[in-house]
Amino acid sequence: MSLPDFMNTAPNTIAVIVQLVVPGGARVQFEQAYGRMGELCAQSPGFLSSELGQSTDSLEDFTLIHRWADVGAYRKFLSRYEVKLEVIPFLSTFTKDSVTVEIILDSQSERAESGTSSLALDAQTFDRGSIHGER
Repeated sequence: MSLPDFMNTAPNTIAVIVQLVVPGGARVQFEQAYGRMGELCAQSPGFLSSELGQSTDSLEDFTLIHRWADVGAYRKFLSRYEVKLEVIPFLSTFTKDSVTVEIILDSQSERAESGTSSLALDAQTFDRGSIHGER
């Protein structure tokens, strides 16, 4: 499969990938907060899906993947009061690392979702750490 060599104007879907470390004693708190985060995501326009995976090597290591229609939908989700109050502090407690990526090639359909970047205009100056509790 090769990268697409065409461009169109549809925005790319994005995936937010978060590596989490959840100590055994915090598992119940994590499950409750994760459930609340799921409710808030489901209420947000542009939310597509969420997956939580557990490491095959450690009961404390998880990977959260949530998908959004575009970067704007994800940013609007992050700007909601409830998300700032509940989700961001929750994730920052357990976050080991995170990344937000554009989906530029869909292996299931073997075609590009889109060739036009939805890179935010403020990408060079945006303080990602303030959202994920890293700073």
